[in-house]
Amino acid sequence: MSELFARCVDPNSKNPQSNSTNHTSANKDKQHFEQRDTKRPNEFFREYYPAPSFDLGIDDLPTGSADNRAHQHVGSSTFAEHEFKELPVHTQPIIDIIDDDYLLDVEGIDEPCAQAEGNAYQTPEKSSNQGEVGSGSKVYSSSSSGEMHPHQFERRIIKPPPCKRSPFIDYNEKKVYMSKPEANTLYASVILHGRINEEESPDLDTSPRVIEYGKYFVIARELANSMKKEGFVFSHVMEVGIESLMMNLPPDSKKLVMPLRFSVQMQNMELNDKELISQFKKSNRLDRKDMIMFPVLENINKTKPKTGNHYWIFNVNIRDRRFEALDSWRTLKNKALDVCARKMVASFRSLWEEHYTSSRISLEDFGLTNIDVPKKTEFDCGVFALTLANGWEARVVPNFTAGDIPSIRKQLTNTWVDNANNTAPWKTILKLA
Repeated sequence: MSELFARCVDPNSKNPQSNSTNHTSANKDKQHFEQRDTKRPNEFFREYYPAPSFDLGIDDLPTGSADNRAHQHVGSSTFAEHEFKELPVHTQPIIDIIDDDYLLDVEGIDEPCAQAEGNAYQTPEKSSNQGEVGSGSKVYSSSSSGEMHPHQFERRIIKPPPCKRSPFIDYNEKKVYMSKPEANTLYASVILHGRINEEESPDLDTSPRVIEYGKYFVIARELANSMKKEGFVFSHVMEVGIESLMMNLPPDSKKLVMPLRFSVQMQNMELNDKELISQFKKSNRLDRKDMIMFPVLENINKTKPKTGNHYWIFNVNIRDRRFEALDSWRTLKNKALDVCARKMVASFRSLWEEHYTSSRISLEDFGLTNIDVPKKTEFDCGVFALTLANGWEARVVPNFTAGDIPSIRKQLTNTWVDNANNTAPWKTILKLA
């Protein structure tokens, strides 16, 4: 500061008194500024950093005098060593842990930790300790002993993405096969009359006709034995079912279901039957159909020519240019089904080449394809075949299971009997008038 004031003096001034006066005032100002700078940091620290309300244990430390403060920069290391030597050493913890069982249970602290660890791996679908037993995945919960016990729960149905969905399964629609009360009454009456006749005449069937479709007819006892629970559908009852199916198709339908007897002839390569040839006449324009179905009755047990039979569907899908096998029991990996299906393909090709040589539809690039359909129980193949023949449109397989078969049997019985084309007096016979 003295140098700054000295610079402010006029160098041309020759007044020594004036120079001494200026030096005296400069020294006073210098002392004033030094004192002000010394006090300002202390006041700023006290204002913004007040002393704490508790004792830090350093109040009794010796404080240095003004002379010692002047030599602080010279002997700072010595002073620091002196401070740390004077600090008291505490051998007891500052915070005491209260030994109280009501406030802290140290021994039981592992149990909630194990429970928290188990809950961390549970899925959001069921996090309770009481899991429902189902067919889904396992989750784990902790018991009172801290052990992990697996529980099962029902997983929600997850639909595959569109790129992985089968084109033959409708993932959005589940058809409900529920029979109406009048259908249940008619079905019960048919079963009752069949049992009564069987009890009265075990060896000879004397029951009346309940279905008459022109040249087709079915008596009450045969219908009851075919449509009862786990009953095997007789071949002539199957023919009536196919005839009823064709009657209920719309007039402009491009689906054709052939009689059951045609498949037996085609399996044996007997292609000279007049009725079979008449169906393949060019005047019938089979090449304009989308699908031509053949319900197949295959004997899978040669030692049982009557009871060792099985029904499945052979379909000629003209629209998608392929032969299809719809079997509720096997796939084309089964050798017997593969052989029988190839016989059907060979017979159909022979009949087609004979009657439709000039048709725009050529069978050269038609392959044999297996269609994954619902699987049956032991004796329900006839009901499965009729349901597939009715519902298969080469896009979505009818969505039903073996649990729907009892209701489907009732529906089929009601459809066949209570039909406008049925000329039999079935109401009088079944006492439903």
